[in-house]
Amino acid sequence: KTALIDAIVNPNGAVTFGYEPVLITAKGERVYSGFLLSEGEAVVIKDLAGERHTIRAEDILKKSVMNTSLMPDPLTLGLDEQELADVAAYLREWR
Repeated sequence: KTALIDAIVNPNGAVTFGYEPVLITAKGERVYSGFLLSEGEAVVIKDLAGERHTIRAEDILKKSVMNTSLMPDPLTLGLDEQELADVAAYLREWR
């Protein structure tokens, strides 16, 4: 329970390997963010909506791994203590 609440309150505390967000700027000023799925002649990332984006490697102008989680913290979401407790309780029951 404590670890779950800590992960919600401090989402940048420990980003799990493989879930580091990637930010890609491609030709045409297109910007993509999400989780890296594959890399090679094309880069495939999955955004927060679950949509996959395939970007040709030659079209990538900049790619960087972000050191912060994509999950917003409770203050950004406007959650009070009770709402935070409710979210934690829901997640503990959901499997």
